[in-house]
Order: sequence, then structure tokens, then C-alpha cells
Amino acid sequence: MPRKPKKPGSRTGRPPRNDYLKESSDLLTWASKDDSIILRAWCIDRKISQEELMSWTQESEIFAKAYRQAKTWIGVRREQLALKQGNGAPYSRYAAVYDKVLKEHEAEIRADSTVAQTQIVLVDKGSLDRAEIQTASKIKAKTKEAIGE
Repeated sequence: MPRKPKKPGSRTGRPPRNDYLKESSDLLTWASKDDSIILRAWCIDRKISQEELMSWTQESEIFAKAYRQAKTWIGVRREQLALKQGNGAPYSRYAAVYDKVLKEHEAEIRADSTVAQTQIVLVDKGSLDRAEIQTASKIKAKTKEAIGE
């Protein structure tokens, strides 16, 4: 039986492999723009999922290197923007995503069992009686002793 003629633009056989060199170049070009501050936006522009982006970093060292460089550029830009605006909250929330050194430092702190876990609770002193104030003072003293102050 004769084959049907191909439609223009249709393909048969194995799907094409990603051109990681081109994708790397496109990512770095995009990340170098001043308005590129959210890496996920590149995924939207490319019509790919974040999971696919991450799989590319596993499949190609060239793309992984470009990805790391893009994260560095974007991280610096986000930090500068936060400093200019005087509000670091948006930067702080995602800082470890873009700053590998910060991420490693925070992991070390969490892993260090000698670092006291601190929780601050604000209480109106007027609502406490004398015994509660003395108990709070003892807890404060023990906490300072535990962290070496």
C-alpha cells in the first residue's frame, strides 16, 4: 500500500531533541533584560512547565550552567530592586532560590543542633500578674544562657 503524502509542516518518526545550546542562549538573553526578575516567567514565554525546565538542567550541563547564571543575574536584580524600594519582603521570601550561598548557609543553621529555636510572642504586660512576669524573666534568662549571651 503506498504511503500517504505528508502534509506541509508535519513530521513523522522520533520527536526532535531539544537544542540545549539555543535554549541556553535564549535563557541568558532573556535573563539579561532589566525586567526579567521572575525565572518562571521564562517558562511561560517558552510554553514549558517548571518541571520541564528542571529536567533540562539534568539532561544538559550546558543548559544547567546557563540556568545557574540566569539565577545569579535575576537574584542580584531582585535584591537591588528590594533595596531601592525599601521593602525586602518579596526578595526575602525567594532569596534562597536565587542565592546558593544563602541557601547553603540557612541549611547549615537548620542542621546545627546548638542553635536555639526562638519564638517571639508579644504580650501586653498589663494583662500579666507578678508570677507570670517572674516566669517570663526566668525563661528569658535560660534562653540567653542557652545561646551564650
